[in-house]
Amino acid sequence: MAYPLNQKLNQKGVQNQKQQQLIMLLPEMQRAMDLLQAPVMELGEQIELELEQNPVLEYFEEVAGEMGVKKDEGVKELDLSDQDYSVLKDLDESFEDFFSQDQITEKITEEDKKKRSFKESLIVEERTLYQHLMEQAQETFETEKERRVASHLIGSLDLSGFFKGDFKEAALLTDSTPDFVERVLKEVQKFDPPGIAARSLQESLLTQLRYQDKENTIGYRLIRDYFDDFIHHRLPLIQKKSRLSHKQIQKAIDQDITHLDLHPGTLFNTEDVGPMVPDASLLEEDGVLTVTINDDSVPPLRFNRTYLQLLRQESSSEETKEYITKKLNSAKLLIKNIEQRHQTLTRILEAIAKHQRAFLVRPEGQLKPMTMTALAEELGLHESTVARAVSRKVVHTPRGLLMLRSFFTTALTTQDGGEVSNATIKEEILKIIDKEDKKKPFSDVQLAEILKKEGYIVARRTVAKYRALLSIGSSTQRRKYS
Repeated sequence: MAYPLNQKLNQKGVQNQKQQQLIMLLPEMQRAMDLLQAPVMELGEQIELELEQNPVLEYFEEVAGEMGVKKDEGVKELDLSDQDYSVLKDLDESFEDFFSQDQITEKITEEDKKKRSFKESLIVEERTLYQHLMEQAQETFETEKERRVASHLIGSLDLSGFFKGDFKEAALLTDSTPDFVERVLKEVQKFDPPGIAARSLQESLLTQLRYQDKENTIGYRLIRDYFDDFIHHRLPLIQKKSRLSHKQIQKAIDQDITHLDLHPGTLFNTEDVGPMVPDASLLEEDGVLTVTINDDSVPPLRFNRTYLQLLRQESSSEETKEYITKKLNSAKLLIKNIEQRHQTLTRILEAIAKHQRAFLVRPEGQLKPMTMTALAEELGLHESTVARAVSRKVVHTPRGLLMLRSFFTTALTTQDGGEVSNATIKEEILKIIDKEDKKKPFSDVQLAEILKKEGYIVARRTVAKYRALLSIGSSTQRRKYS
């Protein structure tokens, strides 16, 4: 069965009113999209979950090893009657209870239980920011769609707790609209800690002041109307523009602004994600860039032949056959979706290898401009499919481990009429700033002029934007006086 991951949204005008016809996602389609979007570690977790819940599916090597037979011999089928399978629907629930701690150990006394309970109470689990916010999301949002969008937004926050993503991209990844994503984000911004999920430091500080009912204070006015001057400590200029006295401004800073949190997300324990595990490799072999999908987390799977035989037996009840058929279809769907995920990733990486060969194999190579929209059209996929496939994926390349998302950049024009990616411009800005005199750092205007001499036509505003994205301060903030 084919799933329309690449089906485009249709638009239809009715009675001079423009309407958008949205696709209602079936659970099977949503599951396929979730697997496509999952990085390799999460993919393994989803497979393990299916193995736990589906007795028709089994891990070939693991089962064979437990039963003491070789892999090529398979698993010996058990001689069970139809009556033994009449309780198949209760199997998933009873399995865990049957092998609970009390069943497989000697009888536990009341004193032992008290000791164990006391030891368990001493274990304190540090809560992550994601857990803290998702608990609030579960209480706030009523629909599954709202919670799905909230989960994506919360999972996209940076270490400081800011949302630096794009509404359009978030909408593609959650099958919603940019307006819907923005509405959900505004609700998340009301969560604890105050200032969380803001799109900028200014927005975060204003949110924190509103939380303290300080919208009518001078401090709120300073952040709202004179933020750029404020962060650069241009107090005399603020005094002139606002007609406030120096004493009023300083008092507002001390009382209202000094205690605000510049990084609201760092109050909570950050998750230890461990080492980056590549989802695929794109390496050169004999002059050819070869794509290899990492399937280490995908165990060898097979269908349990005992259940398959039972399904063919005429003596099996209809209820039993219905249950097995349902589980069998679920297992087939999982395997098909994994294959589809690997095929989609392979096609995308092969296209990247073709377009970005110079960048991958040459030390001086530069990224060529490439957008998801253009690649989606080239491969005959929907842009949302490409966005899901590259989301949170890591690729092992001749240049080391790279986020798959980093290969997609917009284009800037050079003086000779060619095109260069914004990633290349960012690299050039880093090089220039790294070599500058820290006592006389370059302004954004000077950086733009230097880039122009090197053949890159970049406006001052664009330089300032890229510098901010690189977390590099302005010339005033970079200046060293000693």
